[in-house]
Amino acid sequence: MPDRNGEESNFSGAGEELLEKVEASKDFDGRAGLLAWSISEAAIQVDGHRGPMFGTSRYDWVLEFDIKGLFDNINHELLLRAVRRHITCKWALLYIERWLTAPMVQEDGTIAERHQGTPQGGVVSPVLANVFLHYAFDLWMKRTHPNLLWCRYADDGLVHCRSGQEAQALKSELQARLAECQLELHP
Repeated sequence: MPDRNGEESNFSGAGEELLEKVEASKDFDGRAGLLAWSISEAAIQVDGHRGPMFGTSRYDWVLEFDIKGLFDNINHELLLRAVRRHITCKWALLYIERWLTAPMVQEDGTIAERHQGTPQGGVVSPVLANVFLHYAFDLWMKRTHPNLLWCRYADDGLVHCRSGQEAQALKSELQARLAECQLELHP
């Protein structure tokens, strides 16, 4: 329901707006939103290429990755910077920030302050993580490796490489990029 300023007044509406704006943006091409595909199917069908890519002269190697503890380790400042590129509604931004930083009551009754991460099992956590990785990974790949095919689903991904050497070099670059974003690859 719109408030007195005509803005949507329920938090789920803000989450939907965020997702719609990110998916509609010209630099979000949907590869990160592989909702209908499993990651293994995406390995074979990326960027409209149909049929196996393996055993061809183009892509004989695949770098498969998983980001260690993504939902527990997302930096709030970097996440909110990404969210602000898509959401301008001040109260929605306030709710997102409050939701991220609200203290958590532990099983033993103690209160734990939260300075990073998104609430485990939170309904908006996957949307926020996807927005974060859109900037931390997706756009970085487009900028630094525009000729490589890749797909990402949440914190898992695949990048098709032409050689083992290219895959190893990319893994090192990806580790450095994630470190810039205060994340790390799962070993």
